This record gives sequence, C-alpha cells and structure tokens, in this order.
Amino acid sequence: MIAPQPPSEPLQAGEHGGSWAELKDAEDRTLAQRLVAEPLIASVEVFSPEGTIERRFGPVGDRVFEVLLPAVPDATTVVLVGETAAATLAVEEGRERLGDEEVGTRELARFDLAPEVRGEQL
Repeated sequence: MIAPQPPSEPLQAGEHGGSWAELKDAEDRTLAQRLVAEPLIASVEVFSPEGTIERRFGPVGDRVFEVLLPAVPDATTVVLVGETAAATLAVEEGRERLGDEEVGTRELARFDLAPEVRGEQL
C-alpha cells in the first residue's frame, strides 16, 4: 500500500493545530508526518432550528484508530501530536489557557517500534 502524501510543510507542536503522527529516528529527528483526523476528541456539531451551531463533547474514553505511515528504515518511534480533549474544549470556549498551561498541540503519546517493524533482525 502507498502511504498518503505528507503535509505540504513540516508541522511543529505548539505552532500548528490539528493532530498528526510522526515517525522519529533514534536521534528524535522527524522522518515523516501524517495528518490524523482528531483521533481523541468525542464531539459532534449540533444544529438548532434557529440556525446556530454548537459543539457538544461526550465522555473521554478509549479510542482506536489507524495511521498509515511509510516504511522508513531508520524509524524507531511513532509520536502522536495534537491537543487534549480539555484543551480543545478550552479553545471552543475562546480560552487561550487551560489552568497554568497554554492550549495548543503537544506530544500526546510515544510508541517504540518493535525491531521486526523497524526491519532489524531479532
């Protein structure tokens, strides 16, 4: 299978919005990025008869999603970057801070690739 095209410009946590996955090497350099459609947010847009639109959030829970990443020989780690559900809600409410932290994208999770996925011999 052919992996989708990467974003048109490299994405940076804290500078770009949305969610994406990154392939990293052992030196933590980004080798590839793929956009991910808000994998952790449980929300819907509700349209009223008066024409207003409201976003309603459901409970935060376990989520399962897939990301198609290219096979890159030096990749050792996959990093998920995005906003937490609480940060997304803060932005929807027009707030720029969530407690003591600024809202925005950040590393949410990091997963080491198994040696056989990296192409190494066991």
